[in-house]
Amino acid sequence: MIKIYRINTNDIQLYSQDPQLSEREHIPISRLRAMSYSVNPRANPNDTVLYLAYKDDILIGYRTVMPDLVFVDGKEMKVAWLSGNWVHCDYRRQGIATLLLDEALKDWNSKLMYTNYALESKFVYDKSDKFEKLLTKKGCRFYLRPCLFSLIPNRLPFFKSNSWILKIADTFLRFFNPIPLYGKTIRLDKEVEFEYLKRPDNEISEMFEQICSTTPTRRSRVELQWILRFPWLVSSPLGDRIGRKYYFSSNPQRFSQSIVKVYKSDSLVGFLLFTLTDNKLTVPYCSFKNEDSNLIAKVIMLHAFKYKASMVTIYQSDLVKAIKQKFLFRLFSRNRTQIYFATKEIVSVLTGKFKTFNDGDGDCAFI
Repeated sequence: MIKIYRINTNDIQLYSQDPQLSEREHIPISRLRAMSYSVNPRANPNDTVLYLAYKDDILIGYRTVMPDLVFVDGKEMKVAWLSGNWVHCDYRRQGIATLLLDEALKDWNSKLMYTNYALESKFVYDKSDKFEKLLTKKGCRFYLRPCLFSLIPNRLPFFKSNSWILKIADTFLRFFNPIPLYGKTIRLDKEVEFEYLKRPDNEISEMFEQICSTTPTRRSRVELQWILRFPWLVSSPLGDRIGRKYYFSSNPQRFSQSIVKVYKSDSLVGFLLFTLTDNKLTVPYCSFKNEDSNLIAKVIMLHAFKYKASMVTIYQSDLVKAIKQKFLFRLFSRNRTQIYFATKEIVSVLTGKFKTFNDGDGDCAFI
């Protein structure tokens, strides 16, 4: 018989710090994510954030959700983002994932959302017939350096055990890669300067709240502080013993977040929040005027080269257009879409009530 256990916000950090947890074969939540969940400013102490499926004292599946709020006509609606789903390989195709989803739907009054999903998870969501598409954002991924080692193993099982082939291929291709040299053609005016911060000041906080004011979640400076102070990832150059037992990424070799204020002629143009995970650079949040999109695009790409990033993913249409003006950037790019789904109860009240999401909304700022 399968038993479902629930862990709420109030208990999640204590649960993750149990010494016996790290000795188990599979770990349902990393300590960093549990710490972040425990201080989520939009969560209540009794909100269920982790569902565990056991059979004969064996963990055979788990699901995590992240509490949030959406605003409809100025009123709060409590929701949660589906943020992680795993089933033991010996128990797949037996309805475990569906059972966990049904429990979450029940607890959250059918007010769930998701994005940044795995195809296996989406199959479960589609099967439930509870979700509809809420919004699609078009973006682009720009490739700056060969990165076969990062992209292919998850798609082709053969390379999971033969990844050395891809490493050699990447090393070889770097000798013929024209992009870094091409990047040196990017020039900024002498009047352009930067200020780097680890925590947002008042100017950043005000701009952040402004760009969030047109989204359903309307994140505030409190949520921005939470995102930056309690990330789910940590740099682990030599690997992490607990991370190896956790299905979702928690211990990349390289991870950093930084806020960059962009000035021109001593006037603040805007800000960028950069997230660097291994060789991938994203911009979860940024603020600028449309007329400055070319400048901000240059700033992003220059930072990508300085960070030695292999790829940059952006869903801001003005920035994508500006970057594609450079021929080689356009040539070595691939169109992407970020799709946001929600249960029908949420879609029915949000449709026509908002313009867009920021790239970091949902759990995207954390992963």
